Amino acid sequence: MFAIRKKEIKTAVAGACVLASGGGGSYQVACEIVEQGVPDDARVTLVGLDELSSQPAGWLVASANMGAPDALFKTANPHAPAHAIQAMEATLQGMGTVSSRFARFPARGFSWVLPIEVGAINTASPLSIAAQLGPSRASGLPIIDADAAGRSIPTLSLTVFAANGIAISPAVVASEGLHPGAWRSVTRRYNSGVIWVDDEMAAEDAIIGLVNTTPFGGIAGLAIYPMTVLELLDRTPPVAGTLSLALEIGQVLESCCGVERAERVASCIRQAGRASEVIWHGRVREVIQAEGGVDVGRIVLEDATGSEVLFTIYNENENVYAMRSDRDTPCVLGPDSICYVTAGDDPLAIDNSDLNRWYEKAPDTRLELFVLAVQAAPEMRNSVIIDNFAAVNRSLGYGGAYRPWSPPISAG
Repeated sequence: MFAIRKKEIKTAVAGACVLASGGGGSYQVACEIVEQGVPDDARVTLVGLDELSSQPAGWLVASANMGAPDALFKTANPHAPAHAIQAMEATLQGMGTVSSRFARFPARGFSWVLPIEVGAINTASPLSIAAQLGPSRASGLPIIDADAAGRSIPTLSLTVFAANGIAISPAVVASEGLHPGAWRSVTRRYNSGVIWVDDEMAAEDAIIGLVNTTPFGGIAGLAIYPMTVLELLDRTPPVAGTLSLALEIGQVLESCCGVERAERVASCIRQAGRASEVIWHGRVREVIQAEGGVDVGRIVLEDATGSEVLFTIYNENENVYAMRSDRDTPCVLGPDSICYVTAGDDPLAIDNSDLNRWYEKAPDTRLELFVLAVQAAPEMRNSVIIDNFAAVNRSLGYGGAYRPWSPPISAG
């Protein structure tokens, strides 16, 4: 267990942006979430998975900000995720007489919040929840130092929870505030909706449909997967240590630049137990992105050595596979990650939505990037997750089998 303050939260958000495989939401927007949603004197407590086992009956919930990347640029939505937690608690506290599963949900509500993925916005959001709701609770509201994927993911069906059959419902969405047409006499400060469905694909369709209605305006806080510690640890352990790793990577980003930065980030990831190395260095030549409920596109990088070989990354919000122009098969395929490390401090970190905005405004920028391959966490090397990633790869044009990424074996 350890506590971090607002400055360290910003540092962790930058590191989470690197781990996100090009997705996880805009780093620029995530900084606004922290700035607006975390009080200057806040302290947020992080707890490890090993610290939960003494409280098997305690309850936790996964948290996120949900919406199209273009909608996230219109509002930082810093309080909506906390509203979703509060609405989820109210929902479960009213269900004791009709659902045996939630009969023992405590009056005090959740004891912990878990990020659904590691990424700039979906790391900033749960940390902001803890800063906003924790001070009013006797035991605070710690964040679990883990997440459900070890990276950011294009769909909810790619989490370890989905792969292991944890019930996603109820899923609760909540807005930042009431929409302008709401009655002034309403005491509740936000709109919310509860969704009951059987699986992640149906849940995602329902959530997106609801979020795109007028009361939510295309973006909402999301609370999903309410469960006990016993369910979490026995049925579907998440990827441990991702927030502390993000903090460590963020500290590297702030301390050095260029190839030293990229190599030190890869070293941090290796020390955390996942293979990683720099697989490309070059400048962005082209960003092709179709914005909507899901952003789909590709990023093309030139080779810093001056060769004519191009490196193309295909994405569905998140990077899912990468190709060299001189090879017939991908260099990296999801669930392994394709991560960006910027060469300098402007920007300190970047995701695909940031890249798209950057190149819409200044297409001749030619931002210098290092690309890291990162081995999927063991929890993600699951046949269900691999099959679901294969479906995403096929939708983007690659129908071949998954080949786990591993660093080349050195001669001698």
